[in-house]
Amino acid sequence: MKKPIGRPRSEAAHDAILRSALRLVTKRGFRAVTVNEIAADAGVGKMTIYRHWPNKAAVIMDSLVALIGRESEFPKAGTALESIRLQLNLQVSLFRSQRGNLIRSLVGEAQSDPDLAAAYHDRWLVPRRELVRDTILQAIAEGSIRK
Repeated sequence: MKKPIGRPRSEAAHDAILRSALRLVTKRGFRAVTVNEIAADAGVGKMTIYRHWPNKAAVIMDSLVALIGRESEFPKAGTALESIRLQLNLQVSLFRSQRGNLIRSLVGEAQSDPDLAAAYHDRWLVPRRELVRDTILQAIAEGSIRK
C-alpha cells in the first residue's frame, strides 16, 4: 500500500472547524461570517478548510448536518405511523428553538446564494425527504395509512 501524500487529516481540527462554523453562523448569520473567521476561531489555516470544503456554504451545511442533523432524525417507534407522529413533534420543537432559527435563516440566505442553496438541498433536504418517503412507505405496508 502506498502511503498517502501530505499530512494526515486531523479529526480534532475537523471537529473544531464544524463547531466554529456553527457557532459563528448561529451568532452572526451566514452572510456576516467568512472562511477566514471560521479558520481563526477553529485555530486552523484557511487552506485547511479549503482542502476539505469547496466554499463556506459547504462548511456550514456539513456543520449543520454533523452537529444538528442527528437531532432531526426519525425516532424509532413501534409502528411507522407512530414514528411519523414523533417526528412531527420533534420538528415542531426543533423549529421553535435557536437551531430552528438558524435553519430558517439559512433557507432565507439560500434564496440569494446559489452555493448555499445547493448545499442545503443536497445535504439537508434530500436526505430528510428520503427518510419521510421511506417511513410513509413503511406505514402503507403496515396498513396504517392508505396508499
